[in-house]
Amino acid sequence: MTFDPSQHVGKTVVIRGTAYDARAGAILELEDRTPIYIAGLAEWDPALHGKPLEITGLLKERAARVPPVPAGGPQLHGLASPTFVLENATWTALS
Repeated sequence: MTFDPSQHVGKTVVIRGTAYDARAGAILELEDRTPIYIAGLAEWDPALHGKPLEITGLLKERAARVPPVPAGGPQLHGLASPTFVLENATWTALS
């Protein structure tokens, strides 16, 4: 069964995935490629990057982080859609 983060927002969860770095911070990529951001972590330790992890934390949904662009205004950068984030995360590397 695939983990659906939207069904667990506001709950403490234990999830497994792969550690990767994204432009907006460290993520745990789930089997279906859904990224879960790790609050307060800009990047993984190089020894963990690309490795399977089990992470426990409080799952939150974060609103999009791109301000509206006025007509003809400059392109802005950020996360254009809501994202999932784990707060107070702790993790263990899996073998």
